Amino acid sequence: MRESVAKLGFHFPGLPVSVLLSCGVTAFREGDTADDALGRADKALYEAKADGRNRCEVG
Repeated sequence: MRESVAKLGFHFPGLPVSVLLSCGVTAFREGDTADDALGRADKALYEAKADGRNRCEVG
């Protein structure tokens, strides 16, 4: 998904703009609430951004 987004030709207004994707992902674990899983994914997203962006981290 990151590579596909990076290859798209975005322009604003008529000038090329590079668009990158960072994400944080996780899976539900036994006993998790939605807040638990979203908290891990959010933390992983901030780690992806802190580690240079344009990357995905698993939480």
